[in-house]
Amino acid sequence: FDKVIVAVAEGSAKSHKLKSIMERYGDLKSLLCFHEVTCYDGFSTDYLASLGYPTLIRGLRTDTDFKAEEKQLRILQGLDPKINVIFIPCEKEHEHVSSTTVIELNRVEKDRGTKMFLPDITEIYKLSTVSYN
Repeated sequence: FDKVIVAVAEGSAKSHKLKSIMERYGDLKSLLCFHEVTCYDGFSTDYLASLGYPTLIRGLRTDTDFKAEEKQLRILQGLDPKINVIFIPCEKEHEHVSSTTVIELNRVEKDRGTKMFLPDITEIYKLSTVSYN
């Protein structure tokens, strides 16, 4: 890809979130300062069409995620047959980690889930400055 845009979506079926869309956007914007970070609300297909990019990249943890994402892909393709989705599996040691787990651990003890399962900010910054040219 010539360009990758990190897009934070507003519309989520999750009733509990670790952070608001603006908090997530702000965190990503500061961590990925050499990349474009945006927010959107609505259908992913409409957002991608507005940018002129037909490809969405999604992360997967388990085969259960794959099944759910496969269903979502069929819906997206129904909305826009030109859409492409690339699935990237996580490392094996992270398969069990979910946002629900992090949120629940943080609810019981402040930042416990964040410290246990989320990468250190300095590591994210190092990854975001790597040149692939």
